[in-house]
Amino acid sequence: MSLTYKHYNLNVIKRRAMLIKKIELINVLSDTLDYLESNLPNGPSNHSKRTTLIALKLAKVLKLDASEISSLCIYALIHDCATSNEEFHYLEKFGRDELEKSKIHCTLIESITPHSIVRCNDVNIILYHHENWDGSGLFGKKGIEIPLLSQIIKLASDIEILYRANKNSTEIFNLINIKCNYYYSQKLVDTFNVVQREPLFYKLLKKSFIDIELKSIVGNRTIDINSSALIELTIIFKAILNTKSPFTNEHSTRVSKLAAIMAEYYNFDEERTENFVFAAIIHDVGKLLVPNSILNKKGPLTKDEIFIIHKHPIHTQRLLNKIYGLEEICNWASQHHEKLNGSGYPYGLKESELCFESQLLTVLDIYEALSADRPYRPALSYEKLSIIMQDMVNKGELNEDMVNDALMLLRLKKNA
Repeated sequence: MSLTYKHYNLNVIKRRAMLIKKIELINVLSDTLDYLESNLPNGPSNHSKRTTLIALKLAKVLKLDASEISSLCIYALIHDCATSNEEFHYLEKFGRDELEKSKIHCTLIESITPHSIVRCNDVNIILYHHENWDGSGLFGKKGIEIPLLSQIIKLASDIEILYRANKNSTEIFNLINIKCNYYYSQKLVDTFNVVQREPLFYKLLKKSFIDIELKSIVGNRTIDINSSALIELTIIFKAILNTKSPFTNEHSTRVSKLAAIMAEYYNFDEERTENFVFAAIIHDVGKLLVPNSILNKKGPLTKDEIFIIHKHPIHTQRLLNKIYGLEEICNWASQHHEKLNGSGYPYGLKESELCFESQLLTVLDIYEALSADRPYRPALSYEKLSIIMQDMVNKGELNEDMVNDALMLLRLKKNA
């Protein structure tokens, strides 16, 4: 007999606003970017978070209003959040700061800017964040043609790069001031000169102090993650995944489509459907920490490589645990390799410890993995994957009704 949503005593709940702390969103996005940079030369840079802190300090001296500062915070945070996979391979050889020379990430990130979260009518802030005051930038914009927030992000980013290159305060001061009226306006340089005179300015840029200082500035402000905002976050995570591995991104995208089909079949309400699809999109975000040499390996994995792969759900969980209110999504996403008989990973959870959505996401993840090409084998036919999944049912690994429902429904959708 086919499962229904009620078989698991799941409550149907009305759509509600999901208020999350802005600082928590900042931490999740910046940590995701550090995941992305983990395999680049010199590893994670904290560039986005440190640039955001510098930008906010510049904005305070410039006396921007609360709305502008709130928007700047998100713009600065995501200004380098994704690029093409081809360009990422280049960065793997020459370092993440080569990104500063490229148009590609500017246009990509501008196209995925989360306007529901930013809540700002300004356009092209990210697109023009590499423009120079004298018009010699990537897009040739000059002077006041460059939005002020774009100018702030450029200056903050350049200061961060100099700081990370171990330039001392005097060297940074001189390198910024010598570019006045060329790279930066007089107003921005004067603003920096005020900010850098703060006694603790450079000390607060150290990794151990960034989080504390950002939290003191951002405070307990919240963001309403409504349907539009959740979709925009999904797009950002997809772009980050695609930067590292189009294969992982395509897998997650296909799993999310299967999730939407099954959510409709089981009569999930709107909110649970959106959350379940979001969990499907980000379930493999922990693979950002797995080297592509392992992800794309055509032969069998070594024990050490298997150990690294088996840790990716833990990385997903640690990332999402940073946002209070996403506990359900976090569990669903991080438990997609657990099995009902406790033979899964990373925690060896059993059926009584796994909710409906976690069990279902496992079934869909396996179905998609078997039905798609992999580096080590071509896609399996429907008949072969059915045999494999039924065998997993017989071993007590997967829920029989879920597997039967998925195989039946997805075959119907495929043949429709």
